[in-house]
Amino acid sequence: MNIETRIEWQWTSRRGAERGENRDACGLFGGKAYTFAAIIDASSKGKNGVRFNELWINALLNGLPADRASREQVITAMRNAQGKLRSEGLFQERACFAALLLPHALPNTGLAFTCGDCRIGFESQSGEIIWLTETHRLGDICQRNGLVLDIPNPNIVTRTLNARRHEDPEILELMAPEGSAWVLATDGFWSDCKCPRTPPEDDSSYLLLGSMLKRYENSDTPNLILEGSFAGTISDNLNFSADQCALLVRS
Repeated sequence: MNIETRIEWQWTSRRGAERGENRDACGLFGGKAYTFAAIIDASSKGKNGVRFNELWINALLNGLPADRASREQVITAMRNAQGKLRSEGLFQERACFAALLLPHALPNTGLAFTCGDCRIGFESQSGEIIWLTETHRLGDICQRNGLVLDIPNPNIVTRTLNARRHEDPEILELMAPEGSAWVLATDGFWSDCKCPRTPPEDDSSYLLLGSMLKRYENSDTPNLILEGSFAGTISDNLNFSADQCALLVRS
């Protein structure tokens, strides 16, 4: 693939049955030589989770360069975006996120930035999803390190995005097979893949990125922000009703 490769997207998001509002969101930035994507999942803490997501994504995307982006530039944009949350006084809210930097010259290689329990992987041509990143959940961390502890709540996340203190995300270099699509997902989606629940209890959202996708947005909430070369583009479907979203199936 060459530098002219066009990366397309598909965003699917729906509110969980036990949630009052959909607190997942997604941001996409199209640069001249790269595509940047970020998904965020605000916790139930605080009253302004949706606003928290919007502020962070907008500040992050608007802090990215138009041409090429390095890991240092992404981290700087994340630091500045966290500062925006602090200046707005959103100290009660917390969120997890996952972001992916894809160079157009080598779109099957990506630089992942993760914080919390959102995950990144790829969907094979057969439809199987292979997760490439781990979570920052206490139980998962203990398991990976061979520790057997009596943990009352193993799903507690040990790393979050918050307004009080900036913490750099975990950064990993990833590779996906040719012809596959990248997947960024909130825990409501990937945990439901393991133990399907209909309807899902938690907000369930995922983003596909690839060169052979038909662009669309299936969401019960206006929670997709487009910047750079994506700004002003119109997806095939916008803001499905809650009833329609309940009928959505994963591609």
